[in-house]
Amino acid sequence: MGHGGGDFGLVRDFVQAVYQNNPDLVSSHISRSVTSHKMCLAAEDSRKTGQTITIA
Repeated sequence: MGHGGGDFGLVRDFVQAVYQNNPDLVSSHISRSVTSHKMCLAAEDSRKTGQTITIA
């Protein structure tokens, strides 16, 4: 299972939120997902280049 099973939980929560028409059930909002991906990509760039990466 992808990401140690975390993907299943995200999809499960999303399906339940849609089924129950309750956005509060979504466990990860898109803005947090985008931010965390930006951090991860910057960390990889930093690892490869040895430079500090500023995230805007």
